[in-house]
Amino acid sequence: VPPLTRLVPRIVTPDGTYLTTQFTTDCDTDVSCSGQDTFINAEEAPADVILNLGQRNEATTSFAMTFDTLPVAPNSVCGRAAPLSLDEPVTADVREGGHVDPCDFYYGGFALYYRVDVPAGRTVRVQASSANPAQPVYVSMTTRNSCDQHDCSHDFSYPDANQGINITNDGVDGYPKRFYVAVSASYYQHADSIPEFGLIELEATLLPTDDGDVMP
Repeated sequence: VPPLTRLVPRIVTPDGTYLTTQFTTDCDTDVSCSGQDTFINAEEAPADVILNLGQRNEATTSFAMTFDTLPVAPNSVCGRAAPLSLDEPVTADVREGGHVDPCDFYYGGFALYYRVDVPAGRTVRVQASSANPAQPVYVSMTTRNSCDQHDCSHDFSYPDANQGINITNDGVDGYPKRFYVAVSASYYQHADSIPEFGLIELEATLLPTDDGDVMP
């Protein structure tokens, strides 16, 4: 599988028999537990995969199989989080997410990761909205202090489109603090559940202080 690529198998049988697909990278892996019928290579190098093809009944059938390839964004892993600057909106396609957000496993899909620097004692609001109002995209967002934080102890929420999440730096040490935001569409790992639309606009805004002043 090429770098930064999602591999999607498309299978057609003459009698309509449903065939299951499971990807693995190791012959010793129990693929029945992986739940992946598409394979995402979120790395910057090619990946070798094994496809296990099965059927849920005793009927035998012939089949034709082709593969679609879909792009995966470079910031599909937290270690390559893209910068999100204050008041500089970015456009992204959440269908290009890579690794499932560990903080949002049950609600979100494959995440895109961003990093935002919050000034000491201030709060930044990260807002997500559909890039095209006629093509609604429902997203989940979580935040963490580092890419290694998987316990979701920081503030997080599951907003629909046009909502946001607040990130506060308590300012105890007097320095700006970097936070990581994962944004994903609510879909699962199956080819047929990839959402029709995925373009969103993401913007980080510095919220006013209690006295109404805004840091320049």
